[in-house]
Amino acid sequence: MNLHNYCNCVKPLTSKFPFFCLLAGCLLLLPIGCITSVGTPPRSGIVQVNLITAPVALDFDGQPGPDGISVRVYANTATDAKPVPIHEGTLELLLFDGPFRQQYTPPVLKNFRFTAEELRQHKSEVNIGTAYDFALPWGENLPTQRTMSIAARYTSPAGKIVLSRPNSITVRSQ
Repeated sequence: MNLHNYCNCVKPLTSKFPFFCLLAGCLLLLPIGCITSVGTPPRSGIVQVNLITAPVALDFDGQPGPDGISVRVYANTATDAKPVPIHEGTLELLLFDGPFRQQYTPPVLKNFRFTAEELRQHKSEVNIGTAYDFALPWGENLPTQRTMSIAARYTSPAGKIVLSRPNSITVRSQ
């Protein structure tokens, strides 16, 4: 096979080939990826409040017998997957003397109220987001039942109320 025959067997480039090379090169120069917003996300209102408690009352003062409870609170918005900080409004933690039952709400034993400013001292960042930790002594308001309950109530500056589900805590074993 001579050089002339070899050159004849190679097909010449069509006019479309340079166009595709140019197009591919241009596409490689374009930035590819996701666009995310920069800065702080817009604040949306708290829509859910969740509690985690120890299952039993605790001894805070070293004297025999329990005298309070421990609770962790998480607040969620409709747009954030993780719990968020509470920047405004108030959070109340309500201790109830007894368990919740169908058609029965036990009497309030004690109400702890925290403004957004006061919540800062209870705030911590944990793996799942922002949490608020509290040690709540009941003081002179002693529970009379074997079990007590706690619930959280968040009130926005506009007056919107968000309630947690109540948790039951064993006060004494009888």
